[in-house]
Amino acid sequence: MVKRGLCLQLLVVIAVSAFAQQRRNPVLKGYFADPDIIYAEQTRKFNIYPTSDGFTNWSGTYFKAFSSPGLVHWKDEGVILDIGKEVSWAKRNAWAPCIIEKKINGKYRYMELRWATPWGITAKCV
Repeated sequence: MVKRGLCLQLLVVIAVSAFAQQRRNPVLKGYFADPDIIYAEQTRKFNIYPTSDGFTNWSGTYFKAFSSPGLVHWKDEGVILDIGKEVSWAKRNAWAPCIIEKKINGKYRYMELRWATPWGITAKCV
């Protein structure tokens, strides 16, 4: 699973690099950066967790998730964490999300890790 995740991340980086001169996001509509991608065994879909970008001084306050069964058409799953509402110590600069899927006692568990300002890491189990 780790090899698969690393290969998918590499593919995303290559795709982003190939289209960088056009200044458009080739995968997701809108301004997003720093994607983490996993194949979720529970849903049998690929999920991208990007930094929400396009804000002055990279001051985004939320994270969204996108899902796809085949890496072509992506569904916006909405905001999965709004640091202004859900993280008491963080105010802005929601950056570089990461997610891990693990099956424990027959149930899938997810741990999300993210940077925020003032500097620190927020973690959320879903």
